[in-house]
Amino acid sequence: MKIIEYKYPESPRLKGLAVALGYFDGVHVGHRELIAMLVREARAKGFSPYVLTFADSLSKSKKTQSIIYNTEEKIRIFESLGVDGVIVADFYSVVSLSPESFVKEVLIDSFGTELAISGYNFRFGKGASADSAKLVELMCLHGKSAIILSEQKIDGKPLSATVIRELIANARLDEATRMLGLPYSITGTVERGLGLGKAYGFPTVNLPLRDTSPLGVGVYRTAVLVEGKLYTGVTNVGRCPTIAEREIHAETLIADFDGDLYGKEIRIFFLGLLRPEKKFDSVDELREQIYLDKDRSIKENGDLKWLATGLN
Repeated sequence: MKIIEYKYPESPRLKGLAVALGYFDGVHVGHRELIAMLVREARAKGFSPYVLTFADSLSKSKKTQSIIYNTEEKIRIFESLGVDGVIVADFYSVVSLSPESFVKEVLIDSFGTELAISGYNFRFGKGASADSAKLVELMCLHGKSAIILSEQKIDGKPLSATVIRELIANARLDEATRMLGLPYSITGTVERGLGLGKAYGFPTVNLPLRDTSPLGVGVYRTAVLVEGKLYTGVTNVGRCPTIAEREIHAETLIADFDGDLYGKEIRIFFLGLLRPEKKFDSVDELREQIYLDKDRSIKENGDLKWLATGLN
């Protein structure tokens, strides 16, 4: 899959693209339907399906402190959905363009867009002055076409990245999963921690947690993807106050796993909140609680085949 980092007025001069437009935070069920439409229409018409999204800095312009997935994580999902390429545009280089300039100079002249696809609430151009209907009008003006996906709902409720962020932050993970299409996850390289968990009889792995993650502090029932295999996990998101309080991170006990993961990439799926993080009076109390958490997670996770069927 091709990845293009774009900053106006650069001009890659591509040809024959069908392009889906949006920020796509979370790549939720509605976004997935839009991308499925993109791939389907592009293949039928002989175009190459691309996603045009915006770099993480867009979150600052929207005055939000968190994003569900960063650019790297979104690209991984886009690739799994069958697109040929992703254009990561610098938002601030295009934000002042008129709607007409964005369509003509960016979509058509730079990326050879024959077909544009967006959601019903997509806005573009200076001051977000143009809507999806304007996208159709301008593409048609230049002999091209556009398709608008209607509002998508789950259980009668509109899909919204803002709502999903709030659900994750409040540990309402079942509801977030329904909207995302699969459990919220973080991916990262295992870092070397203090080694105290292993010394106290509960070896753990540590992942950094980006400061824009919507996850709240707490102990979670998780599934951990290690080299293509899923394991049940217990993940503490927080400062680990009982042993050695430090910056917020994700520390995970992986059930039935024995091996060295330092420097390796793992993916952690958050399935449910087990309990709040707390400071125990002793390491023995903490150890006892961790193994209670592990037993509960194993019981509630089952064999994880239900999750393995849809990992993308």
